[in-house]
Amino acid sequence: MSDKKEIVITVNETTVVLVFITTVLACLKDGSTMLIVAPNILMLMVCYERIKIKAVKYLSWVTLVIAFGAVIYRQFSG
Repeated sequence: MSDKKEIVITVNETTVVLVFITTVLACLKDGSTMLIVAPNILMLMVCYERIKIKAVKYLSWVTLVIAFGAVIYRQFSG
């Protein structure tokens, strides 16, 4: 028996990566597409507790920061 651990990518990790991509794309477009960010944040909050891969956990925090930062920036910029 080897002590090598297998890395299993679950649906939660995949969801976080997709949410990150969608959030970044929404931030690059105009303000009306920021409506995409709200469901993304909700999906992240649901999936966050069940994520096992540390890099994806950090990516979920980065996504939340980008999403909230974009929302706040758009509220106060104009």
